[in-house]
Amino acid sequence: MSTNTEIVSDALRTLKVLAEGATPTAEQASDALRRLNQMLATWEVDSIVLGYHAQTDPSATCPIPDWAEKGVAGMLAVELAPEYAATLSLEAAKAVGDGYEVILRRVISLGMKGADMSHLGASGARYNILTDTF
Repeated sequence: MSTNTEIVSDALRTLKVLAEGATPTAEQASDALRRLNQMLATWEVDSIVLGYHAQTDPSATCPIPDWAEKGVAGMLAVELAPEYAATLSLEAAKAVGDGYEVILRRVISLGMKGADMSHLGASGARYNILTDTF
């Protein structure tokens, strides 16, 4: 699991605001963490629940699943882009879209409930459509 600063750094690197290996300033980290809190609170309203709760410490572990990190960091980059007058490259935009699609697919599949098939009779029994019996 990544820290909040690592998620923020990934987003800022996607925008080419941070060089490889550089860390965000305290002001950049604080602002981006605030935006991350806003973004994921909005996602919860839209039923995209990742188990996230508002963060105040940039060095704390970001409470999202590992499989969601790429999509969250990418979408944070999209949220921050206007603030930095930055644009995403086509490659970055595709990577962001791919990461967000993983989140959506996973959230949908986790929310699906299995169908109750108990009304179909004993396991392994074959239904006879002509006689309406098993």
